[in-house]
Amino acid sequence: MKRMFIGVVIAAMALGVTANLALGHEHKHGMAMADTTTAAKDKGEAGGGEDVTMQGEILDMACFIPEQAKGAKHAECAAACVKGGAPAGLLTKNGKVYLLVPSHEDEKAFDGVKNLAGQMVTIKGDLYTRGGLNALMVESVEKAK
Repeated sequence: MKRMFIGVVIAAMALGVTANLALGHEHKHGMAMADTTTAAKDKGEAGGGEDVTMQGEILDMACFIPEQAKGAKHAECAAACVKGGAPAGLLTKNGKVYLLVPSHEDEKAFDGVKNLAGQMVTIKGDLYTRGGLNALMVESVEKAK
């Protein structure tokens, strides 16, 4: 069941990339993207995120979404999944989940997310809301004190 879900997610992502390529809009890094006009309305100008510092648990979204897997019992699996390429998220104390994404300016900062998956952390970055999705572009991450 888990493999089927992951397969469906991968297929959906592939369809999204294909649709973006068909639209022919160009992203500044050469990757075709959908029109950002609607996305820009969500949070000011396109590209403008809010600087934030957040604390929470780094989740592996492939297990959290279908099974709500989290916490110490799931830490080892979360680490393996995120290091293997599963999307990462941050579960805050108030129960909100934020998608974690690497910064185009410093993708190495995202290595900390991979290394600390399943643990409580403090993350600094830019918060974006696009199409109802809250995402945090990671600038730095450290184990919570």
